[in-house]
Amino acid sequence: MRFLKILYTIIAIICSYSDLYSQKSDYLYENFTTADGLPSNQTYHVIQDKDGFIWIAGDNGVSKFNGIEFKNYGIDEGLSDITIFNLVEDQHGNIWAGGLKNELYIYKKETDRFEAFKYNNLIKNEIKSGFLEEFIITEDTIYIPTLSNGLLKISFNGSITNGQAINDNLTDFVLNDINKKAIIYGTINLIKKKSVRNKYLNFSGLNNIKKNNGHFYKFETAYTSIRNVSHINDSLYIAYIGTNIFILDNNGIVTIYNKQATYVGKTKKGNVIIGFNHNNGIFEYVDIKKDVKKCIIDEISASGFLEDRDGGYWVTSLDKGIFYIKNIYIKLLNVRNKEGNINHLTHNNKNLLFTGNQNGSIHRINIENNSVIEYKRPK
Repeated sequence: MRFLKILYTIIAIICSYSDLYSQKSDYLYENFTTADGLPSNQTYHVIQDKDGFIWIAGDNGVSKFNGIEFKNYGIDEGLSDITIFNLVEDQHGNIWAGGLKNELYIYKKETDRFEAFKYNNLIKNEIKSGFLEEFIITEDTIYIPTLSNGLLKISFNGSITNGQAINDNLTDFVLNDINKKAIIYGTINLIKKKSVRNKYLNFSGLNNIKKNNGHFYKFETAYTSIRNVSHINDSLYIAYIGTNIFILDNNGIVTIYNKQATYVGKTKKGNVIIGFNHNNGIFEYVDIKKDVKKCIIDEISASGFLEDRDGGYWVTSLDKGIFYIKNIYIKLLNVRNKEGNINHLTHNNKNLLFTGNQNGSIHRINIENNSVIEYKRPK
């Protein structure tokens, strides 16, 4: 394992001495843009389907990546709405797309086209304001949070209900991915937890949250707009509230970040992923409570994240296309050799690398903390 760690770092540091990367990162990455076949550099969401294809939603339609090239879907391929915010694969392997016009589209493999959901008119009648940015599909039912009619529930056969005993307006929600039976609601001023089977689940009391009717929890703060609620595990939740991020557990509000988040999710290992607006990057938090993190991609406005079946990371951005990290075990050391090329590279058993440089200097690099000491040639 030590040999592999040193080997990966040697590979990475050779690349890090060049100026190949315009964005800072702890990893080696590829950046796909319109120059590589994307229809737009403004991307919102990324998923991987059961066949391994990568699907990307953006402001100029949907793209499918086969590992070599992009296939783009727009108006000519059945999307009358080309501003697509979200993509979902249902249990049958169908890809669903939703966007600006509050309409859903279903990808048909046999025709390689998207078709409009035949009950889009019902959805549009229920969504009085806002956009169809989020939805989930369980079995034969679609759940959509709305700003006017609470939680919208519509079956594949057109049966529709709204509110679902939730009278408050919704901004976002996530499906509990541990038991697939609970939905976390993010509302204008409430966080609620309710199972799909209409059985309320207790949510233990949190600091600055007032228990209401035994099941509802109201933020008693100056912030009144919850942008998103993400369920990390049974005792950890993250909420966007205005320009603040609240880290919540069963003992209360753990941390407040004074930044505007654009994405919150997690890796397969359970590490928290937070993407920030205004080119503040996207980070993986090894310990969210202690702010121990790794930089996935910095200096971007991240809008989405995917860990694919091979462990690779995909990141969508609002103006720089999509980023791909194939191997997260190859670490990029953020050091630069501005005075010459590297002629030789060696290491010892203390996690130290030594580079012999063209200008006669030697660099000693600690691969644990990225520190560099330079030994210059005597004059």
